[in-house]
Amino acid sequence: MNTTQLREKVASQLNNLSPERLALVSEFLDSPETSEPTQSSGWQKLPPLKPGKTATDLLKVAGTWQGVYGG
Repeated sequence: MNTTQLREKVASQLNNLSPERLALVSEFLDSPETSEPTQSSGWQKLPPLKPGKTATDLLKVAGTWQGVYGG
């Protein structure tokens, strides 16, 4: 994929984002220009995980666990 195609793809993806997600992308793109992270990070604006979900539920989506299971 050449640069022009990549820019068109990104522009198309940006056009389909919700305003909240677009704000996150903008903040991400601004981040290399600042020396310190901003206090109002967009990650805190995302909804919390649903109550009652477990690591097993996560693994159904994420794949297999490679760490140590603590019981």
